[in-house]
Amino acid sequence: MTQEAHELVKRRQDIPREPSGRPSRRKANRQAFLNQSKREAMRTAVTARMRHHNLSWHQALSPYIGFQVGRMFVKGLLTPDQFDAANKWAQLAEAHKKAHGLKSQRSCLDIGPRGKTSDGGGSVSVFDKIRLADYRRTLQAARSATPNAQRALQRVIEEDKAAGTLLEDLYLALDAISKLWRGKQWVDKPNE
Repeated sequence: MTQEAHELVKRRQDIPREPSGRPSRRKANRQAFLNQSKREAMRTAVTARMRHHNLSWHQALSPYIGFQVGRMFVKGLLTPDQFDAANKWAQLAEAHKKAHGLKSQRSCLDIGPRGKTSDGGGSVSVFDKIRLADYRRTLQAARSATPNAQRALQRVIEEDKAAGTLLEDLYLALDAISKLWRGKQWVDKPNE
């Protein structure tokens, strides 16, 4: 390699180097470099989120940014009660689809682990029957608030798409669900 070509090659200056010019492989130096790389990667990801979703730095750090309802919650478009109602709706819709053997699009709302709601063979447990009754009752409450409730809930929560013209219907449906579930105990699947 000629002297001119050698000068054109860009080297990172922030890496500790051996006297020969090679990057140092000492553990302490390497760990500092890895930590710096993680910070740079995180900074790049957060700035991309900020630019893509039009958020502030602190909003872009939220774990809820990965799905539509979470972004609406972080931006302040949904109240905490509406956000909880959306999470409950996602759980009920998932249980309904599994119990009926339908293909389920896993919603991003439920951040915790999910258990299997039925064996998929057509038999439905008592717990699943309770959840299906909850699903029907919740859907009826949402439909009583607005006729487009099911479309709005399905589009935003289950399909993770923007609300568009269904935004007002989504607000009304989530308020109705929140009102229905206010004060009631949410039953989780018992350990078997």
